[in-house]
Amino acid sequence: MVQQNNCGASPSTSIVINNNNCSSGITLNLKLFIEGFYIGGGFMQAVLDPINYPSVCDSITVELHESTNPFQIIHSVSGTVSTSGMGNFVFPGSSIGNSYYILVRHPNAIETWSKFPILFNGTAVTYDFTIP
Repeated sequence: MVQQNNCGASPSTSIVINNNNCSSGITLNLKLFIEGFYIGGGFMQAVLDPINYPSVCDSITVELHESTNPFQIIHSVSGTVSTSGMGNFVFPGSSIGNSYYILVRHPNAIETWSKFPILFNGTAVTYDFTIP
C-alpha cells in the first residue's frame, strides 16, 4: 500500500511503509543520471513536466535491500530526481545502523544496484552513482 509521505516532502514523494515520524527518518541523498535523458555537462532533460517543473527530470523508485542473500527488499520510496541528477529520499529511522544495497528503478532504464552495501549510520547518507 502506497501512502503520501507526511514529512513535508514534495507531493510527488510517496512511501511504501508508514513513516509519519519524520524526526526519526534518514535521508538518502542520491546522485545519478538516466542515460536516455542525459544531455551532457552534468545535466539531464526535464521530461516529467518540463513546462511547470523545468528543473525536475523524472520520477524514480529507490529500494533498500538486505546486504545478505536473498537480498530481500526492506524499504521502498518513490520520488523525483532533478535535471542535475540529485534526489533526496526519506527512509524510516529503523534504517539507521544497518547496511543495505541501494537499488534504483526507472521504467525506461535498467535497474541499478550499488556496488557494495551502504551503511546508514546517521540522519543523512550520500551515495553517488556517477562515480565508478
